[in-house]
Amino acid sequence: MGANGLREVDDAVFAEQLAALEQVVYALEQSQPQNDEARVEAALQTIHQSDYLPRLWRTLQEQSAYLTQLATITDNLTERAGCDAPTRPNRAEVLHTVFLKFFIGEVQPQLAAVTAQGQRAANVLQRLQALTSQPLLQDYLAQLVTSVAQLREATKAHVQPWQSFFTACEFTPGG
Repeated sequence: MGANGLREVDDAVFAEQLAALEQVVYALEQSQPQNDEARVEAALQTIHQSDYLPRLWRTLQEQSAYLTQLATITDNLTERAGCDAPTRPNRAEVLHTVFLKFFIGEVQPQLAAVTAQGQRAANVLQRLQALTSQPLLQDYLAQLVTSVAQLREATKAHVQPWQSFFTACEFTPGG
């Protein structure tokens, strides 16, 4: 389960999985969790029947790694585009179009959706992390939680050379 990332973000499945995870964590936070035994068991069954959350964590890690790999391509982007020439070269126009069509049009919305879901799930995992005294589980949960921040940082690092490119080539945002 969870060997591959998400093919698409599914808000309904995520909401169901997150609600189930929250139910389990809430029961553990209570002083007498045995009062919620039937609800916890139903929540655990819901979590068990779907691999959405493990795939979400995998997606966060895959997208972060992918954006990090792209750093070699975006390194010296402004120079490679030739924006220091008196007129804007055709290759700069092509890069601009590619960025708008693929990153802004397709990748950025997916990154935003995955990051938002990851952050919501991470908030629940942090509550779970505070409840356990098992070091290995704490470390594992911390690793999952930090994958959201890692994707945010990788996204910022990926966008920064593009922002420099837009400025140097005198492209206006969104156009």
